[in-house]
Amino acid sequence: MLLHVYSSRTNRWEERSFRRQGEAFGTIADVPWSRMNQRRAVYWHGHLYVHHHFVMRISLLSGKYQVIKPPQGIITKAQEVPQQRLGKSEKGVYLASIASHRWLQVWILDEAHAPTEWFLKYETDLVLGRMQADLRYNPDAQGSWIIEDVNDNPPRDRSPDYKEQAKQENKDVLGTKDFYILGFHPHEEVLFLSESLQRGMAYHLSSSKFQYLGNMRPTRYHGFSEGYEFLRSSFPYTPCLTAEFPMDN
Repeated sequence: MLLHVYSSRTNRWEERSFRRQGEAFGTIADVPWSRMNQRRAVYWHGHLYVHHHFVMRISLLSGKYQVIKPPQGIITKAQEVPQQRLGKSEKGVYLASIASHRWLQVWILDEAHAPTEWFLKYETDLVLGRMQADLRYNPDAQGSWIIEDVNDNPPRDRSPDYKEQAKQENKDVLGTKDFYILGFHPHEEVLFLSESLQRGMAYHLSSSKFQYLGNMRPTRYHGFSEGYEFLRSSFPYTPCLTAEFPMDN
C-alpha cells in the first residue's frame, strides 16, 4: 500500500510503502457503502487508525498496517446505514454507532490480547434516557454557541416568513429526538451529541447522564448559513501542545 506521508523533518510530503500484516478485509465488493462524513482517523500511541467500515491500523515506525474488522452485533434498522464515529478517549480507541437516531452502542478496541478485537462497553436507548433526564436547569449552558474566525458582517435581512419559519423550527426541536454523533472527549468517557442538529449535549458513558451544552446554532446563524441549515461535519478540537494546558481546563 502506497501513501503520501508528511515529514516534519523534511517539511514535505513523501511517498511511503506500507506492508500488510495479517489477513485482508476482503474485496471492494465486501465493503458496504458509507457516508463521507463517517470516514475518520485518529492517532493513538504511535499508530494511525483509519476508519471506513473497517479500521486500518498504520504504523509509521514499522511501515506496516493491519486490518481490524468491524465489531459484531452492530444494530441496524430496516436496511439503514447506522451512524458510526471513530475516536480516542480515556482508554484508547473507541467506536460509537447510533441506529435509527436513538440506539447507541460504544465499543473499545482491545489491543492487549491477540487477536485485536472490539468489545462492547456501553449500549443504551438515547431517547429513553433523554426523556428521563432533566436538561432544563443548567445555568451555565443557556446561551448559544459562537462562530469563530468568520466574516462577522451583519446578515442580510430575512423575510418575515423566513423568520417565522426559523422561530417555529426552534420551537419544534424540543419535541424531536434525533441524535447525531459529534465526537469523543479526548480524556474522559464522554460522547458529544446533538439533538436534531440544534441542541448540543454531552453523554457521560459511565453514568448514562446527559449534560446540556446549549443551542448549537450561534447567534445570527441563519445569516451565516446562506441556506445550508444543517451541520455537515464536526470534530473535537484539542490544542496541539496538550502538555502545556491543565487537564481540568
